Amino acid sequence: MIKYIRPRISRLLPLSWPVRLEAENLPVILRAFGWFLALFYCCRGIFYWLLLTGVFSGDVWRFDLMPGSWRVLCTALAIAYPVAACGLWMGARWGRIVWIAAAVFESLCLTAYSGYFIWNIWLPLLNLLFLSGYYGMSFYLRFLNRNRKKEEDHAIVDY
Repeated sequence: MIKYIRPRISRLLPLSWPVRLEAENLPVILRAFGWFLALFYCCRGIFYWLLLTGVFSGDVWRFDLMPGSWRVLCTALAIAYPVAACGLWMGARWGRIVWIAAAVFESLCLTAYSGYFIWNIWLPLLNLLFLSGYYGMSFYLRFLNRNRKKEEDHAIVDY
């Protein structure tokens, strides 16, 4: 089974194992991290859909029994997270924008407005970790490309 899966993965992610954080590998690592984020936030969207549909019993686990603030939060994130997951999977810029908006909205609701919601520090920290990891790699890649372009510009000789 492994011998059939390994060539397919190597076509999607053309890296040598173990992966080193180098300038050539960084776009591929960033793409793979975007796919991981897409899968994670798709699962988060499914979780909010489970809250809306009332799969589990409990006061906050059914839409008709939820307070109004929870209804707004669950409805917004049940739509935003799957849309952001699609955009992150495709590598589109709008996916990152929707992802940032949804993550900031959820983080604010669970920390700053914890009087209306529950106090949860772990999800905002996880969102912050993912945001800083993705954009840290993205800015580092941009910095490497800018330096490479400056080196190429200096190699041109004008007569």
